[in-house]
Amino acid sequence: KYYQEMTTKSHNTAGVLSRETLERVARIIHDEALAQRECQLQKKALTDFNTDFCSINAFKRVDAQGNGTINSLDLVQFFRDNNKIIPEADTYMLINAFDSNNDGKLSLVDFQ
Repeated sequence: KYYQEMTTKSHNTAGVLSRETLERVARIIHDEALAQRECQLQKKALTDFNTDFCSINAFKRVDAQGNGTINSLDLVQFFRDNNKIIPEADTYMLINAFDSNNDGKLSLVDFQ
């Protein structure tokens, strides 16, 4: 719906952004919203499946240095330890999506 609204309102931004750019921005926003929704559904599925799930324990498992924060390298290492190869650029984008104070790290508050 948002995608359609963005593309149909392109006449309001004539000269500022091309229709193609507006469509790309709308698609990015749409994809991000879908990813956020999927993340929430996965969290719910995890907690429904494992009633003993504790986000603090999960955070500590990823916080390899034990300093109370998770950075992109911590995520790369966590995924590697679990036989998943994820590019650091992807983990950096993931951190940025949830980093509430823009310090490039996730705190426990961000993680929950």
